[in-house]
Amino acid sequence: MKKTKILALGLLIIFLSPIISKADYWIYYGTNQSYATKTFSKFDMMIIQPYNFNLYKNYTGKKICYLTVWEFDGTQEELNSFWLSGAKIWINSEWNSIIMNMSDLNWQNYLIGKSNELKQMGCHGMFLDTIWNDGQEAGWIEIVKKLRNNWLQAIIIPNNPHNIKEAIVDYVDGAMFENFWDYGTLENSSDGLWYKNLSQQYKDLYTSKWKSVYALSYGNPYQNTTLKKWGQKVVSLWNTYNFQVVFSDYNLTKIFAYKQGISLTQFK
Repeated sequence: MKKTKILALGLLIIFLSPIISKADYWIYYGTNQSYATKTFSKFDMMIIQPYNFNLYKNYTGKKICYLTVWEFDGTQEELNSFWLSGAKIWINSEWNSIIMNMSDLNWQNYLIGKSNELKQMGCHGMFLDTIWNDGQEAGWIEIVKKLRNNWLQAIIIPNNPHNIKEAIVDYVDGAMFENFWDYGTLENSSDGLWYKNLSQQYKDLYTSKWKSVYALSYGNPYQNTTLKKWGQKVVSLWNTYNFQVVFSDYNLTKIFAYKQGISLTQFK
């Protein structure tokens, strides 16, 4: 999930991590202080951008900070300055970013350094974006393990770790399921069955072990009758698989609704 484009927690965490109560989560990449402040009393955990950290200086909940692990967001010159040019695989022109080799030792060490910066900043953990299923699964697993070993008390939430969810379950505190049940998905379509099968796997591996799955759905279920029906379907799935869920706009600058208990609550 790209930090400005896609994206996107309460948990009882395994012994490696801090213990927090199950709660609704919020994810916001906007820069509006008053909008961010409205969330302080509503959510126990926030996924935020490090460059927006000051928006949350008075927030007493858990602050989970974004860390891109699949791509380098800077220029080729900046990449060279960090001696990382050998880890470059290709350029993602859509996101204007450089895709990296997850198994490259220099890149892994760079990410450890970035995680140290987040810890020093005051973050409580990391949101790892994005664990695409691109044939680099072995490298992904190495990175998750190294980040955990480097910061034992961090809350670590990977985004869409579908292919490696079982291999990393003991090193993370949950997982995000982005693009959960896209609007227009039919119940018995191939996409619908894919969502259900994958959700059941997450339930068996994560929520049954008190590790939360944080679903993120794009769209406003209060916009019209059709979207409301879609939202109600998503709510029923939340409760089937015991996921936490947020409805957001595509750029994560506005939250429409979130799960509170077993019900959908409109954010106002």
